[in-house]
Amino acid sequence: MEQSGLSTVRKSIFFKEAQTIISVFYLFMVGIGMLFEFQKYRVFNINIFLYADIFDFLIAPFRDYRIFLFVFTTALVVFILYKVDSVTVSKFPKAYLILNFGLVKKGWFKTYRYGSFVFLLLAYIVLSSILLAKINKENTLKNPHLVKITFSDNEIVTGTLIGKTKDAIFLFSNNKVKILPSTALIKTVEY
Repeated sequence: MEQSGLSTVRKSIFFKEAQTIISVFYLFMVGIGMLFEFQKYRVFNINIFLYADIFDFLIAPFRDYRIFLFVFTTALVVFILYKVDSVTVSKFPKAYLILNFGLVKKGWFKTYRYGSFVFLLLAYIVLSSILLAKINKENTLKNPHLVKITFSDNEIVTGTLIGKTKDAIFLFSNNKVKILPSTALIKTVEY
């Protein structure tokens, strides 16, 4: 009887913690998606935060599979490095002591160790977002997919689509960035 009650409590705690972990992971993904979106538009000198609302960012990490791939790869690389570090500590303590110049004996080393992995994770994500933004800009300029927008007064604007939000369409035309409000009585958008 006590065993089944104990397992029920463990399952309950696991599910509560799983909900928290999933929520935190989703917020982490949204934050990373915001960073990637910011970098994507920054290379075209656009401050996306002026034109996007929160709903544009809530789906950002899932709109582009490369963002999700970078996040997964980053987490995997940092986890593997952490495991290698942990195995080195337990299996080869003398070598670990030498590799870390004896700092393992200091009281602050454990905090430094965990902080290093967090810093590595964040640095890799930021550098990845910058690299992906540059690649995206090169692809946009090398392989232009012209978009033709016709307004209700029959004015036509053409250019290469950079991206769009709920309220704006970003085009690159004649070596300039054009920001068109999507509420500007657009009649048609042709890709």
